[in-house]
Amino acid sequence: DFFRTGSAQLRPTALGPLLTEVVDAHRRRADAQGVQLACHVPEGLPAVLVDAVQISVVLRNLVANALDAACAGAGPREVEVRVAVREAALQVEVIDSGPGITAARLQTLFEPGPSDKPGGMGIGLSICRAIVEAHGGVLGAEVGTPGRFSLTLPLGGTGSTAGGRDAP
Repeated sequence: DFFRTGSAQLRPTALGPLLTEVVDAHRRRADAQGVQLACHVPEGLPAVLVDAVQISVVLRNLVANALDAACAGAGPREVEVRVAVREAALQVEVIDSGPGITAARLQTLFEPGPSDKPGGMGIGLSICRAIVEAHGGVLGAEVGTPGRFSLTLPLGGTGSTAGGRDAP
């Protein structure tokens, strides 16, 4: 519906339980691949105004990509998910022990194109960025090692999808 109509069903959502659900959904895969998967969510985080299904898709994609990257790196295989309040936003970081991101790759990382993964379609991160931006947030990555993606969502619900917003 989001890509057909551009709307979302925004509701105040506690991100902690959503993150825990996403990490738990990937735990079996992480264990099978020998990846240490950790999630750090502090108590008392404020709710954010989001479409929980859409943000869950973004988080699942970021964690799945981090697992892939951790398996491609040398040394310990680790993925860590952290969340914290930063100014007027909630920031989720997904950090992996993989080879990291080069400056050249970062330039096209969020654009549709050839996938780095066998069987990949090359559109996952571009869809994720569109979803996050529609929520008034930012999805970014850092050059270097470790691999680090950050998802920032505004507190107070300043998303741009007002047409699909439900009254709280």
